[in-house]
Amino acid sequence: MDIFIDLDGTIIKSEEGVLNATEVALKKRNIEYKREDLLEFIGPPLSVSFLDYVEEAEVESAIKDFREYYEDGGMFECELYEGIDLLIKKWSKDHRIFLATSKGHDFAIEIIKYFGLYEYFDGFYCASMDGKIVHKIDVLKQAVKNEKLNNPVMIGDRGSDMKAANELDFKTIGVLYGYGSKEELEENNAQMIAQRVEDLELLI
Repeated sequence: MDIFIDLDGTIIKSEEGVLNATEVALKKRNIEYKREDLLEFIGPPLSVSFLDYVEEAEVESAIKDFREYYEDGGMFECELYEGIDLLIKKWSKDHRIFLATSKGHDFAIEIIKYFGLYEYFDGFYCASMDGKIVHKIDVLKQAVKNEKLNNPVMIGDRGSDMKAANELDFKTIGVLYGYGSKEELEENNAQMIAQRVEDLELLI
């Protein structure tokens, strides 16, 4: 089996760094916000999320400010969900494991290395830093193009993970310990749902 796993909300609890970086961009533009509302920035592409706060012409500049903070250490303001590292290491003995994230490639790789998990992955499919690959469907299409897949399954916490994977005939597992809701996962046809990290082991 080929296991594709999302990063934010599935491998890492990432809100501190993402929200701090978002606040930098919004404060620079004197935009009012509620911090709890910024959780919507976790998962979707930044180019989509920033449209709720800035004009389209300002999005690229806002992303630049976000990335400056994130690159300067904000990316490491996160933590692994308990037990997910052990599960990834265990899976790697019998399955191929691929990262599939809408986070920029360079940031995603550095975070995986930071937590000592790089060697357990067989490939990394991420958003491109130049903005050409942004959405989860495009991320997964790259994998379909480059890999000879064997019974692929996508594990993620957001509806976009489920929707993209279903379009490409992947099996889908939604997780409830991340940032998406049960309703969001079910509306996007998650075939299986795991409430906790340990539940994932029973579904693979």
